[in-house]
Amino acid sequence: MNRLPILAFACVALAAVAQEVSPDLASARTLSCKFGGGTRTTWVAGQPKTVEARLDDEVVFDSIDLANGTVRVMASVRIDQAHVALSPVGMFVVDARPGVIEMMTIFPKAADGSFAAVDMRQLNSAGPSTEQYFGSCRPQR
Repeated sequence: MNRLPILAFACVALAAVAQEVSPDLASARTLSCKFGGGTRTTWVAGQPKTVEARLDDEVVFDSIDLANGTVRVMASVRIDQAHVALSPVGMFVVDARPGVIEMMTIFPKAADGSFAAVDMRQLNSAGPSTEQYFGSCRPQR
């Protein structure tokens, strides 16, 4: 699988790092995230159909290495190495596997000390579909 586009994305995102990046995200080495409600869209007879969906999963981003652009993703059904980048918008994790591209965005800190997060998946196994789930992440020390 050609990972060059993902690596290019990570390099561009790393080059965009400026003074406005969240120091809390920049210093995080492990994040524990919980995702819940969201939406799933599939194409039925050529037309997109969106329904409510739930992920109800915990994902741990471990060994976050912004300098090398790598992170270990641990979820209930997998452990993968992925790409990570940081920008003023937040931290981005891109995980490409056969049949799926997943991008998680972790936004700067909210008032309660957690980070708002979105898990977006693009799948093409039994036809195209997209999923988006919402949650939050907390740094683990």
